[in-house]
Amino acid sequence: MFKSVTYVGLENQPELRRQAEVATQVLAEEVTRFQENLSVEWTLGENLPASLCVQLTLDLPTGSARAK
Repeated sequence: MFKSVTYVGLENQPELRRQAEVATQVLAEEVTRFQENLSVEWTLGENLPASLCVQLTLDLPTGSARAK
């Protein structure tokens, strides 16, 4: 699994939290090569109601990179 997975702002959004948890499993299957060095953060989307935003942080021995 991932180094870490957080669900920021989803405490009172059980359906979005469930969707993020399901999507995390799908993402894990797609990113198996790097997943032990990846941190995943889920937040509420800013522009659309009932939407999710994911941020991935890849920690490598030579540095880090982020993608939203």
